[in-house]
Amino acid sequence: MTGPVAFLAASAFVCFAATAGVSLLDLRSRIDAALAWALLASTTVIATLLLAGAVLDDLSAWLVVTLNAVVAGSIGVVWIARRRRSRRLPTHRHVSKRGVVGELRADPWLLVLLVVATAEVLWRLFIAYVMPPYANDALWYHLTTVAGWLQAHRIGPSTLSIWSTVYPYNGELLFTWPALLLGDDTLVDAVQLPFAVVASIAVAGIARTVGVSRRGAAAAGCLFLLAPVVLSQTTANYTDLIFIAFFLAAFHFVLRFLYAQPGGSRTHVFLAGLAGGLALGTKDLGVVYVTVLALLLGARLLAELLGRRTTAKNVASTLLVFVFPLLALGSYHYLETWIRFGNPGYPVRLGAFGVELFRGSSVERFLTPPETPGPWWREVWGQWRSDYFFLVEPRFHAYSADDRHSGLGPLWSYLALPLLPAFAIRLARTNRAMLLNLVVPVLLMFALQPYRWWSRFTMILIAVGMIALVALVEALPQRWATAAKVSVIGLVGLGVAFPTLKIDGKFWATRIVTIARLPARERTIGRVAFSGYRWLDATPRRARIGVDTSAAFLGGQPYIVAYPLFGADLDRQVYPLPRASPTAFERVIEQRRIGYVFVHRSSRFDRWTEVAVRAGCARRIYDGLVYNGQFGRAYRIITGCDWIRHGLRVDGRERPG
Repeated sequence: MTGPVAFLAASAFVCFAATAGVSLLDLRSRIDAALAWALLASTTVIATLLLAGAVLDDLSAWLVVTLNAVVAGSIGVVWIARRRRSRRLPTHRHVSKRGVVGELRADPWLLVLLVVATAEVLWRLFIAYVMPPYANDALWYHLTTVAGWLQAHRIGPSTLSIWSTVYPYNGELLFTWPALLLGDDTLVDAVQLPFAVVASIAVAGIARTVGVSRRGAAAAGCLFLLAPVVLSQTTANYTDLIFIAFFLAAFHFVLRFLYAQPGGSRTHVFLAGLAGGLALGTKDLGVVYVTVLALLLGARLLAELLGRRTTAKNVASTLLVFVFPLLALGSYHYLETWIRFGNPGYPVRLGAFGVELFRGSSVERFLTPPETPGPWWREVWGQWRSDYFFLVEPRFHAYSADDRHSGLGPLWSYLALPLLPAFAIRLARTNRAMLLNLVVPVLLMFALQPYRWWSRFTMILIAVGMIALVALVEALPQRWATAAKVSVIGLVGLGVAFPTLKIDGKFWATRIVTIARLPARERTIGRVAFSGYRWLDATPRRARIGVDTSAAFLGGQPYIVAYPLFGADLDRQVYPLPRASPTAFERVIEQRRIGYVFVHRSSRFDRWTEVAVRAGCARRIYDGLVYNGQFGRAYRIITGCDWIRHGLRVDGRERPG
């Protein structure tokens, strides 16, 4: 049971469950309701996939559809019962079309930003539909995780990549949704796109809490979405955008609780915990971000308790409302890794104050070095300066989802960054509490995270920067505000042009249009993105392939990335090749009935397979560049030919016949 019917049915159940859930929460703010809907829908998807694939060990489309039908029906029963009890549905403010049109007519700046943002969303949706997966880490482990689950029909550890087992995988579960239900990877590239919208809504919500007008808040949300790194991430199977969307939603609801009048709502606290748990279970960066957010909430509750404005019972119950969904959606992966490896952060060594708590390797071993090494400020400035474009580097600026040279964009560099100190000073004079609750926590998150220089890990800065920019623009006299808005539009256009004209720093827009004219079956990874996998286009759909998973070191990128071997329909069987001995290598090929192997050139697998070639038991079908400067060889194994008995030399030693 796979295909559009299964996908639409399951998605309809999720939409109904989320809509009914929002109605039960009775949120009065449209921003709150929109974010709550996204959180409840994401929770439903993740929970039902985990129940099917990890608890019931049956990751099948029919079971996932059934589970979502049960969830939707259960919430529907509660919704009907509440309606009968109250004799009316919770009411929300009506959205007036005339009011919206009037707002846009009154603010051409916002209208331009909305038009550009809408056009970019449609363009990125087109790219996601046309292009096969192409991003580096997606092919390495994000989508390898998904394909491995589908091959095993269950959610569990991966034998193809260490990071597919030890990294949090809420994001990968979201990628699994369309892959499982549709039976192919057509829409997996589009999964991060709606989360760009969710993050933008959260930015708008935070802006409203700060005191920005409705128009200004909408503008801040648009400016966040139009940041180059955000646009570049929308069509890549990374999880950075999913993470920041969940975290910004959590941040928004915490601030809503802190600043609600006359008092904070526990519904906001619950939703903050839900969003925080989703973020924590998406990236381990959430350990830093969510901890800071929890400390912010805890400090406020403690201040209320010490000031005798609340009771210890209320504080405890509020913390429980926050912590329960946080742990339910954010801790299961870390507990699983702890049980499996004896270390929740495996393979990284964890310690505190010089005391080793869990054994492992130093985190520095796994960190990507910055483009500009040196003190932290030099690392950061080495990337930020690149966004000054032609003042620094007179060349076309190619943004990518994994951008290590820039990414925050010219609007950040030229306006938001210089204006942040002014925004902080203004808050210090007018709203010190907001300075402590918004700016200080973000600075703390930035200081504590390991990749301060890498734009895809620091999108929280864009959020605060855009809010600061809009807040100061609104504080300017009309004449100066108009000039500032014109400057913003110009810098947005400059930042948007590059990732629009050249996708991920590799594919020109004209090539995307050309690729769209190809039949869907011909838009393969080998033909479109990496020619080293072109040989796969001629292999049978259900072929069994053995892959060399070796790498230079534990946790390093393997010489041969596995995901493209599964095929667009994810119906090829892919198995890791054992490195122990030629005998184990040959045994796996025989037992798994492997018909193809793809190995690193000059590796032990290559030497062993060459023995089969000399024995007439294999045929080399590809020899060349594979990926990231690595060379590989693909072999077709001749079935029914036992090269063990040929007595050929392997690694310089005579094998018995």
